[in-house]
Amino acid sequence: MRFSISQVLLCLVIGCAVVPQSAMHQQKYFPEGLSEVYLGMTYEFMNKTREATQLEPVEWSADSTLLAYQEVHSDKAFDRVIYFFDAEGDQLLFEMAVEYPDGINPEEVAAKLYGGPNADEGEWYFEDEEYGDRLSMWINGQQLVISNRSIRTSE
Repeated sequence: MRFSISQVLLCLVIGCAVVPQSAMHQQKYFPEGLSEVYLGMTYEFMNKTREATQLEPVEWSADSTLLAYQEVHSDKAFDRVIYFFDAEGDQLLFEMAVEYPDGINPEEVAAKLYGGPNADEGEWYFEDEEYGDRLSMWINGQQLVISNRSIRTSE
C-alpha cells in the first residue's frame, strides 16, 4: 500500500495533536479561555505548545520540589495563570492558579462552574474513577486554584 505525501503529513499532524482523554474530560472544570492545558501534562510538552515568551518563571516559595511559571493574559476574563509543576521526575503540572482582576469575583466564577462548594472549608472536590483524576478547587484571594491531587497533594 502506498501513501501520498499529503496523507503522511495528515497522519503526522493528527498524531501530534492527540491529547489524552483525561485532558479532554478536565476541560469542563476549567474557566472559559483556559484551554490547551491539562493537569498531568509535562512542563516540556507545555513549553513546546506555548510561544517561548509566554511562560515566565515565578519566584513562589523556598520549596525546591516545585516549579512555578506564569502566563499573562490581556485578552481573557483573567489576568494570568500560574502553573505549578513537580520539579522531580516528569515535571507534571499538578496545579493552576487562575488570577482575576479586581472587577471579577472568582467565587462567582467557581459557583457558575461547580455550583456550591461540596467539600470542607468552601472547597470543591470532584473524583473521576475512569480517568483517575482527583480534582480540588478553592479560592485564594483573587485566584481560583485548580489542583489534581492524584498527581501531588498541595501544601
